[in-house]
Amino acid sequence: MHATLPLALLLTTALAAPSASPRVTFDARHLGVKAVVRDVPAERTVDDPLVFPAPRHVEATFGPRDGGDTRELDVYGVADLLALRANVARSEIEALRALLKPRAALPSKPGALPFLPRVPAAQLLNGAAKIVTFTGGSGVRYLTAFSQELAPVTRAQVFYTFQGLTADGKYYVSLQWPVSLTELPTGYDAPDTKKVLAELASADETRANAAWTAYVTRTKRELDRLTNDARLTKLDAFVKSIRVR
Repeated sequence: MHATLPLALLLTTALAAPSASPRVTFDARHLGVKAVVRDVPAERTVDDPLVFPAPRHVEATFGPRDGGDTRELDVYGVADLLALRANVARSEIEALRALLKPRAALPSKPGALPFLPRVPAAQLLNGAAKIVTFTGGSGVRYLTAFSQELAPVTRAQVFYTFQGLTADGKYYVSLQWPVSLTELPTGYDAPDTKKVLAELASADETRANAAWTAYVTRTKRELDRLTNDARLTKLDAFVKSIRVR
């Protein structure tokens, strides 16, 4: 049974006060890489609804970055998130809170799952969603891909993420980690991929939408088969070791 989070998550911008930096610990041995943890100051806000400036938070980075892949754990104060972009942050936090309610079911149909920090791209698809608990909190992990273009995803685009909340509702935990899944294509040369691209380029909007819906449903089904795959459960073990105080 998952802990019910307090109404503190429903804070308005006016009530949101800056939170103190938490102490974040974890066992990086599960990942086989060294970690660097630091306090990150708040980014400057800009008058652009597409830009989501990061508030002051604790950041942990892991090992070298291969080809720009992000291996990063971020812990934000919920009040700090609400103070910067209240509407955006609240919608993601409340969506996550709903998933973590007792007896709540993870969605079986395609649809965006909670994700922060917000990025200037769309969540194309997701799969292999699973509730994972850590000391003093819980969240949902899943595989996903973001893009500014509507196109089939490649192996390099899909990554593992964990989106969680501490049980007291004070902190939001976000992990991003690359996964190289051989089940996915490396490019756009596969016959099935070419067929989807051709349908998307069609002037027939109904045909294009049907092709995209079928592709997302099919790919989600493939990703869901990996829910208990060792490549993901190894990352789950790391998530379970996280402690925020």
